[in-house]
Amino acid sequence: MNMKKPRTRISARILATLLTTFITSFLCLQLVACDPVNTSYSYPELVDDVVRVELINYHNPEAKTINTFFSQRGLQTRFDFSKMEVLETLNEELMDGFFSELSTIWLWNHWVHLDSPLGLSVRLVYSNGDFEVISCCFDNGAEYGLIVRYDSSGKLLKNIGLVKYRYEFDMLLNTFFGT
Repeated sequence: MNMKKPRTRISARILATLLTTFITSFLCLQLVACDPVNTSYSYPELVDDVVRVELINYHNPEAKTINTFFSQRGLQTRFDFSKMEVLETLNEELMDGFFSELSTIWLWNHWVHLDSPLGLSVRLVYSNGDFEVISCCFDNGAEYGLIVRYDSSGKLLKNIGLVKYRYEFDMLLNTFFGT
């Protein structure tokens, strides 16, 4: 006796459901995969390496926004010390608390960012003389920022990212500096 196995048919409804699920999953994956990477400062590294924290005003009316993925491209390659005014140096007793709070703030890479520091910023000075500038400003209804590392002479070393939520940066300044 030769028995043929019955052929199973997938109904149009099941096929449509599977196809819709696949397409929806694929689109969701693509949208999530394009999100910028979140990171934050390492508290132990800040405590071990940062020797001074300054609140500065960087007078830079020529700063421009760059609408390309966060990279070295388009950044001003030198820090102009003549544009920097030190407004306040954080008291050493407050540095541990400052580092603790700073390490909870999300940083990310983003398409739109500044080409150079601008306005009220924080300058972290490292034991080897390198320094990082954290700028976060509000201009014409949009938030812009930049976190970059320079060597002691002001040469650009590294583009780090920017503060994800400006209000966290503002709270940090209000808590630790007389702003």
